[in-house]
Amino acid sequence: MISPAAICQIEIPVSDVEASVQFYEHVFGWRRSPAEIQEYIVLETPDATSDRRASVGVSLIPGATPAGRNGHAHTVLYFQVDDPEEIARRAVTFGGTKRFGPRKVPSYGEIWRITDPDGNQFGLFKPAVRHQQD
Repeated sequence: MISPAAICQIEIPVSDVEASVQFYEHVFGWRRSPAEIQEYIVLETPDATSDRRASVGVSLIPGATPAGRNGHAHTVLYFQVDDPEEIARRAVTFGGTKRFGPRKVPSYGEIWRITDPDGNQFGLFKPAVRHQQD
């Protein structure tokens, strides 16, 4: 079972990166991070109750049309899971599709994308195993 508490990443498609960075910085207080993953723009999402980063990451995905099919943009929620392959298998069994995965991002982890029967997309994230220094 996947809990909504497992949400770890939100991808927001954008058509104008700089306008979107300004929007999220001034409206939500999320600043552009120096870290970038592929073409994604990572935003720093501070936890309002501490000096730490929030447990949910936010990335802007350039190149989107201003609005997708039916006038909606396609924001993608990512869930942190232990076994994304099993969840992708179950998605296919119950009428969804596996869009891609595993896509390995060095020192970050694996990402997968699945859809439900109506085409709503969800991401799965399995963090990289971090080896402790001896």
